[in-house]
Amino acid sequence: MKTTSKQSPTSTSAAALGSQTGPTPCSVKEANVIRVLTESIVQHPILTRAFDKVCAVVDRNQHCSEPRHLLVIGEAGCGKSTLCDLIDSKFGSFNQNFTLGIQNNVGALITSVPSPVTPRSMAAEMLRALGVTRNLYQTTRELTEELQFLIFKGGVKVVLMDEFQHLLSVGEGAEVSAGTRPGRSGCTNKQLLEVQNWIKSLIVKSGITFVLVGQPSITALIRSEPQLARRFTQICRLHSFAPPEDDAPSDLGNFVEALLMEVMCNTKGLNATEWSNADMIAGQRMHLATNGVPSAIKDLVVDACLIAAKQGDDMIRLSHFSEAYERVRENIDAHNAIRSAQGDSAPVTGVKNPFTAKIQSVQSELFKKAA
Repeated sequence: MKTTSKQSPTSTSAAALGSQTGPTPCSVKEANVIRVLTESIVQHPILTRAFDKVCAVVDRNQHCSEPRHLLVIGEAGCGKSTLCDLIDSKFGSFNQNFTLGIQNNVGALITSVPSPVTPRSMAAEMLRALGVTRNLYQTTRELTEELQFLIFKGGVKVVLMDEFQHLLSVGEGAEVSAGTRPGRSGCTNKQLLEVQNWIKSLIVKSGITFVLVGQPSITALIRSEPQLARRFTQICRLHSFAPPEDDAPSDLGNFVEALLMEVMCNTKGLNATEWSNADMIAGQRMHLATNGVPSAIKDLVVDACLIAAKQGDDMIRLSHFSEAYERVRENIDAHNAIRSAQGDSAPVTGVKNPFTAKIQSVQSELFKKAA
């Protein structure tokens, strides 16, 4: 396990701990819990493999005449933004000394695909990510030429385009290219073609590594364009943790333990935990509560630690996870009500509280999900 610092936290769920008369301010201990867990990045094997693969592609492309590029796909909460943070920490801004002074370079250009998407909006978004603060009123060609110049001048080694699935909404309802009819399989939107061609041109002219980050649907988007498919030959998938199947330490258990250790090492008053990464039953309960999604696990750990801090308990107990899940269950019940109104009767989970349910019920639900 490895931890690195992240940007400062913005908002918290501490207000959920307020009394019936209204939310109460965070205590010093609660504030420390929130700060520690929101500032820390806990690397786990799934995330580490993705990070190593990006670094390997960047390194290889520095010696290739025709670089090959990478797709990183994953569902919400599985670590795509965290991976961007890790890449930024490795390749981010650095100073380069010259005879006439110091130049601030940007090793990693990290940006999100804007919505709506046009070549002009993408060029403007990337220029802002490079630190351009003026109003960007120029034409697409002028903005693109400036972008290419700054990428070269700034020593950019890798470009990460997050939220790439936004391209799926490009030009909805607009004119389609000649020879196609709306609704037909393989029908390519004219505006989408313009965006794809702009991206291809930027990739070719910059000669550096591009990493496209988004939901699994982006694979079809890339495969539909032969020249992009030829260039994006590498793929990496971020996914949720598998449920523990025996009493050996699991990736899920190690992740929870690492989060708890961060709290106990950096927060006064919380210095012990009942959690064991070799406890298969505890791990299975956690998986059923969160579907193994890293962000959901982290949120539950935050709430459990806040409850322990508020109660003045120096040990983080499994009962705190149970109480934290009760807050999660309110959201699950709301989701189930929406799904039912839409005609989907299948609940998100059949166990009301995985931390108090009989283990037979937990394992039965996990078996159903696996099936």
